[in-house]
Amino acid sequence: MTLRSVTFAYAGGPDVITDASLVVERGQSVCLWGPSGSGKSTLLALLGGVVRPQSGDVTVHDTNDAPTGWAEVCAAWVAQSPTVFPRLTAAQNVAMGAILRGVTPEAAHAQSMSLLDALGLGDLAGKRARELSGGQAQRVTIGRALAASPDLLLADEPTGQLDRTSTAQVCEVLLAPALGTAVVVASHDEHVATRCDRVVTIDDGQVYETRP
Repeated sequence: MTLRSVTFAYAGGPDVITDASLVVERGQSVCLWGPSGSGKSTLLALLGGVVRPQSGDVTVHDTNDAPTGWAEVCAAWVAQSPTVFPRLTAAQNVAMGAILRGVTPEAAHAQSMSLLDALGLGDLAGKRARELSGGQAQRVTIGRALAASPDLLLADEPTGQLDRTSTAQVCEVLLAPALGTAVVVASHDEHVATRCDRVVTIDDGQVYETRP
């Protein structure tokens, strides 16, 4: 996908993003780096089509580099706060991502268990989501996003509630090169940044490549 010469400001306020350009290829992982309030979450929202820029354009391409519409793109979002179905188990929450893309319940359950194991939650698969800690629930949210096999995965501080061991597990799964998904992560975590293919810094509304 391509973000070209994009400028964005909230109503009545100054520009949050100014004349930004960014290209993210399928299979790449990109870390958006910058201080709190620098515009990382806004840039994620622009990439995900949640908000529209005042100027410039955001274009999605298929594998033949032909423009396509958002309706044909499977995008998954991991917010800063976990978003789980509290009455469902951890396994059912993760399986939901696969079921919504048409996978059979049996196959979705198998994929869910595999993802939970990889995320260090295999022993909590049968627990209701409301019984999980914040960090555990966040990993369930990440698992559900991955189960959807999205073309684009946007994650806003996905490791903010995790310890170092859990962060390493999440990075191993979320940033796997074989995933084939364009992954864009907004993070303050240096461990996440070093694991991403690229680091893009946002500073005072400007977007520039720190590490290609």
